[in-house]
Amino acid sequence: MPNYECDLVIVGSGPAGLAAALCALKSNLSVILVEPRVFPRYRHGESLHPGVEPVLQHLGAGSLLSNGEFIRYLGIWSGSSTDLTYHKLGNDDEGDWRGYQIMGAEFDTELQKLVLQRGAKLIADRAHSVVRKGECVAGIRTVGGLQIRAKFTLDAAGGRHWLANQLNIEVEPFSPPLVSTSEYGSLSSEGEQVAQLPRFEFDENGWTWTAEVERKMYCVTRLNWHTNLNKKPEKTYSKTLNSTTKVRASNVTWRCAQRLAGAGFFILGDAAMVLDPASSQGVIRALTSGVTAVELIKVLLFEPEQEASLYQTYTDKMQWQFHDSRRSLIKHYRQSPSCPYWLSAQ
Repeated sequence: MPNYECDLVIVGSGPAGLAAALCALKSNLSVILVEPRVFPRYRHGESLHPGVEPVLQHLGAGSLLSNGEFIRYLGIWSGSSTDLTYHKLGNDDEGDWRGYQIMGAEFDTELQKLVLQRGAKLIADRAHSVVRKGECVAGIRTVGGLQIRAKFTLDAAGGRHWLANQLNIEVEPFSPPLVSTSEYGSLSSEGEQVAQLPRFEFDENGWTWTAEVERKMYCVTRLNWHTNLNKKPEKTYSKTLNSTTKVRASNVTWRCAQRLAGAGFFILGDAAMVLDPASSQGVIRALTSGVTAVELIKVLLFEPEQEASLYQTYTDKMQWQFHDSRRSLIKHYRQSPSCPYWLSAQ
């Protein structure tokens, strides 16, 4: 006998899974989150494009940004150290667009609070294996021995690709191994005087991103074109950062699962696809993947005969987004002083 039964079991509690949960709860679907880590937990700082606002408003989570005292920015400095150009985010009839600087841990914690307030159940455990009913995914078993039966299982547990591995779905790489590193701290007085932030700066070996994520707290993220996933994370290139944290490394190898939905399951966010931080759309991709999956689930609950076409619709839409963002990133990288060699084949 299962320990729990629900409409949706969501593995992971990042932006993709929490967006899916909020969307499902709006339609009175029962939701169980399986997340082993206690919040707040570390996730790197984010520079959120203003396009995230309508998505959060659709989820009933617009107050998360409007009530916060976040640093706002109108544009980004980009280029090489000797040729930086300012690019505004854009504008409309209401004026200039402004992005948000926010710590990932704070963003996820506030989203999770909303999800729990609206009726989701949180189980502090880790997914171990899938429960099957014939060819259909029918839930999960946890490391702690729980069995959770669900009409749909959603993997939002990030770039370890848990569900793809469980189902033997290939995750195709589109780059050599890439690692980004991030540090936090204060800028030296010299750094503060010359700061043009946020800044995305190319050099012959890769790029460095610098942003003020909280008052007097700066994040420096570094990606080298040629890195080894097994190497110890290196310090960033910033000479003006007085680091107050250890170096955090992330596997940002470009990759995408070949199938993102099927009988009883959907794969969301970084569990579905990963690009490096320069793509600057990770949070929006995560949120929209969760919303899209649940909107299709709501159709499937009443029109199960459409399942094959709807699963393919989700896979096609998410993979199109991945490749569209990948092509934009390639175009951006080809403007660098030293374009990585591996882009020549793409």
